[in-house]
Parts: sequence; C-alpha cells; structure tokens
Amino acid sequence: MSEVYEFEDEVGSMPPLVFSDYSNKVYGKHLNSYGEEGARKTRSAAQKVLSDSLAQEKDPSKNNNVLLVGKVQSGKTSNLEALVGLALDNGFNLIVMYGGYDNTLLKQTVRRFRKTMDSPKDTDEEDDLWDPSTPNIFTTDSKDELCINNLTADTIRSFLDEGIPVFIITIKDARRIRGVNEKLNDLKDYPIQSLVIDDEGDQASLNNVKDKESDASATYAAICTMKEVLGDPLYFSVTATPQANIFLNSLSVLRPNSVHLLHPARGYCGADFFHREDHGIIYTVPDEMDIARDDNRSPESLQFAVRHFIMASAILKSRQKNRKRMHTHMVIHAFREVDTHSLIYLWVASYIDSIRDAIEDSLMEESDDAHTLFSDVYNKCFAYDARQNVPFDNNLLQLMSGVLDDTGIALHNGQDRGTRETIKFKSHQIYIGAQLLERGITFDRLLTTYFTRWPKSDGNMDTNLQRARWFGYRSEHSDLIKLFTTETIADEFTFLAEMEDDLWRQFSEVEAGELPIDEIVILAEDSKQKPTRRSVADYFSIYTREWLKQRYRTSNKKEIEHNNKCVRDFLSRLTFVDKSYARDDDKPNCQEALCPGYQVAGLMHSLEGIYVDGTFSQIEVEKVLKSTPLVAVLLMTPEGHVRHRSFYSADKKNVIKALHQGRTDDGVKYLGDKLVISDAAQASIQIFNICPEVDGVALESETQYMFALYRENELKKGYVGA
Repeated sequence: MSEVYEFEDEVGSMPPLVFSDYSNKVYGKHLNSYGEEGARKTRSAAQKVLSDSLAQEKDPSKNNNVLLVGKVQSGKTSNLEALVGLALDNGFNLIVMYGGYDNTLLKQTVRRFRKTMDSPKDTDEEDDLWDPSTPNIFTTDSKDELCINNLTADTIRSFLDEGIPVFIITIKDARRIRGVNEKLNDLKDYPIQSLVIDDEGDQASLNNVKDKESDASATYAAICTMKEVLGDPLYFSVTATPQANIFLNSLSVLRPNSVHLLHPARGYCGADFFHREDHGIIYTVPDEMDIARDDNRSPESLQFAVRHFIMASAILKSRQKNRKRMHTHMVIHAFREVDTHSLIYLWVASYIDSIRDAIEDSLMEESDDAHTLFSDVYNKCFAYDARQNVPFDNNLLQLMSGVLDDTGIALHNGQDRGTRETIKFKSHQIYIGAQLLERGITFDRLLTTYFTRWPKSDGNMDTNLQRARWFGYRSEHSDLIKLFTTETIADEFTFLAEMEDDLWRQFSEVEAGELPIDEIVILAEDSKQKPTRRSVADYFSIYTREWLKQRYRTSNKKEIEHNNKCVRDFLSRLTFVDKSYARDDDKPNCQEALCPGYQVAGLMHSLEGIYVDGTFSQIEVEKVLKSTPLVAVLLMTPEGHVRHRSFYSADKKNVIKALHQGRTDDGVKYLGDKLVISDAAQASIQIFNICPEVDGVALESETQYMFALYRENELKKGYVGA
C-alpha cells in the first residue's frame, strides 16, 4: 500500500479525506500529461467537490444531486478521473458512469479510464482482474470482453469481497441502463457505497414528457430506478451547458442541490478568447450555402476555407520538431440534412483534387496557378510573424503537397459509408456533419472551422454553445486558426460568450453559498435565443434589475494605496447614518449617506486598476452616476472593519469569487447584500473594505475598497426558473 495523505475538510465537520493508491495513480498520470500545476489544480478541485458532496449527503434537508459545470472542450474528463480516484480511496466501491450517447463515445470513455487507472482490458491472464490496486471497469458494449452482460451478481460480490472496486460505464440509453439496474438489484443486500456520474448531464437524462407529474421518458425513468436501487447515491451531473439543469422543476429527481465549477487549465481558448477578444480568428463569409446547394456548386467561401486548412496544416508541420505523426482537423458544419453532407463531400473531394493538380504543376514549374490560388489565403489569414517565419515558396508548396496526399474526408453522421474508419489512417482530416459534431467529440488540432448553420428561430443557448467545437486547448497554434462563419452567427456567439461569463459569475456565488440556485437569472437582452428545451425545463422571461459589480481587484501596491486614500478622503466628507435594509428586524447592517451623483462619479473616475472587464466598465459606471442627481452611498463595512472574501488562484488570483454575501436564516433572516438598496435615491453604490484571500491565505497588505452599483430604472431581459 502506498503512503496515505490526509487533508482536512475546509468546513471541519467532515472526517479528513484520504489520498492513497487510486488517487495517487491518477495524480501521477496527470503529472505526466498536464504538469505539476495542472495535476495539482485537478486534485484540489476533486477534493473540494467530494468533501462538500459528502457533507451534503449527510444533510437531511438536501438531496444528493451535485451539478459540475465546466466549459466546452475544457477537459472535464480529467476532473472526473481525479474524482473517481479520490472516491475509491475513501470507501466508494461501486461507481456507475453514463459515458456517451453512442458506441464511439462510450469506447472512447472506457479506453481512457482503463488507461488512467491501469485497469484490465480483457480476461487474459496478463490483465489480472483480481488485482486490488486497480478497479475493474466494465462496459455495456457487447463487443467488449469485459461487458457487464457477462457478469453475475455473485461475481460482482466476489470482486467487492476482495476489495476490488467495480466501475461500470454505460451508454446513456434506457435499455442499457435497465440492464445495469438488473445486475445492481441483485446486490441490494450487499454493503455498497456508490456514486453515479452523468456525463453530459443536460442531455438525454432529463424527463422530456409533457405530463411530468404522472409520466417519465424512458431514459429518465431508468435513471430514477438506478437511484432507487442504489439507495439514493451521490449523483454528479456534468456539463458545460447547464441551462436545463438549473431550470428543472421540483418534480425532477435530478434537480441539483449544489454547484461546483470545473475551471479550465492554462492554455484553454473558449468563448471569451474567440468571441470577446480580438485575435483575428473570425473570418466572416456570406450566407450562401442554401443557394450553393440549390445550384449544386461549391461556394467560394468553402473553397477558401479548404485552402486555409491545407496551408495552415503545412505551416504547422513546418514547426514540428520531431518526426512524430501530427494530426490536424477541419470541420464543416453547414446543414443538418445527411443528403447535403454527401453533396458537400463531393464538392470538397473534387476541389482537393484540383488543388493537388495546381500545386504539382507549380512545383514542376509548368504554371503559377498554386501561388495565384493561395496568395489571398496566405496574406489574409496569417499574421506577419507567421509569414516571416514561413515564406510562401517552393518549400511551403512541397509541405502543402504532402498534406494533400495525407488528407482524408469523413461524413460524420449516421450514414458515413465507412469514411469515419478510413480517415483514421490519414493525418489531416476533414469532417462533414451536424448533430454528431456537437457533443463529446474532440479535435486536438482543429485549425479550420466552416460553420454556417444557424436555426431560423435562433434556437437554444445550450445547444448552440455545444456546437462550438473550435473551443479547446489551442494556445500553441492559435495564430493559425480560422473560424469561417456569417456575421449573424458571430454576433450570436458574442452574446453567448457574455451570457456564459455572467452565468459563471452567478455560479461562483452559488458555490460560495451566497446565491440560491433558484435565484439564478440567465440574461438575454441582446438575443432571441432561449436558454434550453421547453420539453425538459420550466422557465419564463422577466425583466430584472442588474447590479454592476466589481470583479477584479488590483494587486499593484501603489494603486491600492492611491485608491484607498481617494476613498477615505471621499468618505470623510460625508455624514453617515445607520440603516437596516433587507432584514426582518431593525438591526443596522450598513451606513448611508446621500451624495450628488457627479461627486460619486468623480471618486470612481479617480480610481486605478479596477476597470478590467466589461461587466464593470468605467464608462458605464460614470455614465450612471452622472445621470443620477442623488446617489445613496452605502458603507457595507464600518470604519475600521474589513470583510474577508475569497479570490481565485493562479492566473485568476485578482478575480473575486463573490462580492455579495447571500441570504442567511440564522434566527434573523437576512435577504442578502443584493437587496441592500436605499429607498431614498434612484441609485445605490455599495462600498466594501475587502481583505483578499487566495487559497485560504489572507493578503492583509492588499486590503482595498471594492464597489457594487445598483440602478433602479435599468431593466434587462432574462430568464428564471418557474
């Protein structure tokens, strides 16, 4: 047995968690794959999730459902590996995971967990099923030698008696889950400590029948049965698009009681990177695919995108420092209809042949067609540094010729005609599809995306966000990436990026215990997109008053000293009175002074280093204050006092987790800071004296004032749970 480490739970009410063989094995694999920082952060996240979930399980007032929220293609599986390893070290002996909605994704998940846990792959003698140092991972895939169908309840009992955990990974399908339930039902008399992981927990799991009070969809019913058979285990729903989960009504047995955020590792390029920052990646194209299909002609914008893929792959290949085979990818997502995918396949295949001929002729100096064909791509799609390092000469043409010879095309749909198998032997892969390109599938080096499909009704936020396969760990080659899409779609993804950012801010407050899940508002001011499917969630639109809350502190000592002096000088000129807001008694919880708006605007104009992102914009803050004759200044921390607040670590150490304190019910009901609003003015500005804490360490020397601004008449459209 390896060395055992114990870590005290933050709350102090739970026994310490044990880190031993299983979690140390996962940590070692993550150390090799992600480095010390990545492995440590993943382990710490698993510790926090499991510790809090065990406390939740012991609280009779709460259910055992936990929502784990990551970001699209951010590596959520590594977090689940760490969670599984830690759970196995702490007494859990049976784990069930819903690991995909088709056999390809199921095999991918099973293969990855077996590799990470060093688990047996079959019943051969060299793969010892009776080795207690690793769990036995079974699957519902009938073609797998370790299929659950080959197990009896007695065999499972034998494994558990020998201290060998059993880990079952099933496709998310009613029939397969019912089959697992039959095996588990025969173990009701056995002392099992189990948990369930529902990967992509917003898809297929949720009840989509109309009469939810008396009826249930097949997969949801099978999941309910499993929860019953296992005695209401911890149930982790994992998703990057949790809109449906947070709007589940009280009838759903999957309604989450808590939320944990799974933060991406360094190098992740997501919605902010692509759609809120300007990296020159988005290349807008005309909305011409419908006409092109009717005319049966390949549109110029698609041909341009194909040329980009070939050239970008060649440039990336020129940077390669070893002879290891390198894969690159292109995705074409333009139509839902399978027949049209086949048409696009023919267009692309024919065009690649013509490109190949042009390059061959140019290399033989019989024509200059290749330079003519690719000069616009080279000049428009690649920045100055890339062009300086890789000039457009015969060496680049040779690389492009090699890329073309090693390029394959696949129909990624239910009628792929074997193309998904044959493309595996090609290094440079072009995938054409729709729904099967939306979830679960990952492309490590996705250089080119041609995305022109958008629902006429604008669709749902969760579905649209899942289509963003261009998100991921792309920082090493981000200068070569291009997203070809229409202006309308680009605008809608900018909205989605802003929506996700605001939703994560609210989740941070939920995670910190300062906002109930029921009070989450999904803002939708600038889009007609709905949050999710009406068939699975209950929600309605409202107009809500919004706070402008400071999220970023400054860690610059000179800026801190300057800002603190400015605020103290400002406060010294005001006369404050004690006030009681958002309480059901008369006990003061803040101090109030009324001040002309232009004077408060002057204070905010003088501050440095705090206006970092668009959610707390200096221009907007000053505009509100200058347009308000009288502003209530609410001092939330009395003079001489500070409020300790947690900030994120590493590269987000200047971002506060939650500025506002949530509601409490400790004898005297407090409705939370966000309802501390003056009734004497149209705008209220809250001022907090904050001592930052990072990883539990108080940074007293960086104590500083932070702000939240409320505007009485500023309403924004949003959605809330029914």
